[in-house]
Amino acid sequence: VLEGISVTPKNSSVPIGATKQFKAEGSFRDSETNTISTQDMTTSVSWFASSHRTAIISNTVGSQGLATGLSNSPNPSTIITAFFGNVSGETTLNVGGAAPIDIIAGKNHTCATLTNNQMRCWGENFAGQLGSGDQINAFQPNIVVGGGIFSSVSAGGSHTCAILINTLVRCWGSNSDGQLGNGTKTDKIFPVTIDSILGAKALATGAFHTCVLLASGAVKCWGKNSSGQLGNNSTTDTNLPALVNILPTAIAAGKNHTCALYS
Repeated sequence: VLEGISVTPKNSSVPIGATKQFKAEGSFRDSETNTISTQDMTTSVSWFASSHRTAIISNTVGSQGLATGLSNSPNPSTIITAFFGNVSGETTLNVGGAAPIDIIAGKNHTCATLTNNQMRCWGENFAGQLGSGDQINAFQPNIVVGGGIFSSVSAGGSHTCAILINTLVRCWGSNSDGQLGNGTKTDKIFPVTIDSILGAKALATGAFHTCVLLASGAVKCWGKNSSGQLGNNSTTDTNLPALVNILPTAIAAGKNHTCALYS
């Protein structure tokens, strides 16, 4: 006879956008021997979250008991309950701030994209490379203002570029050599969109230049080119994306050079 259900982990936490696996264990009493045994019931019970605005929990085959944190406002907690007939067990899930999923360091600044698709940066900010709308150094993560919904980030010497979930590219910070790719050489304290780039797949930022790998396989680079780091058969700087005559699968940038990987 099923006497009770224990749900674990107890009183756990999960960041916004992240997942937490719960387990249900049933306690059964043998009516003849009066002994208690336990059995994993994670895939047998019905799962329920008391606040669907805070978190949801799956009853789908293959992911039963997998909860996803959605929001910590207005209530940061939800009760996770496992039902089997008229027997149930419960625990508390607390939903906290978003967790980092991608972290990159530039020369003197660092940025992270989060599970809620926001971005936070910290460190040196003399050229606006933190994207916080000012030029004040930050000793803790500051949210990037007006940037959009981010999927990945790349930090250069004193500039930062990111890919949005719609595959656009935005850059901010130092633009002394055109490394922001927006047709100017003016520093930007807010993210600016590179109009000619769509379908971005990966970014690589050097000290004063930037390259993007597109979903088509094409590569475009812009910024300082004194050592030929843009790969366009010249040493002339450009503040607009220039096509590179390669079709690689990955790219990477050093201080004044760029490399590409072929599959």
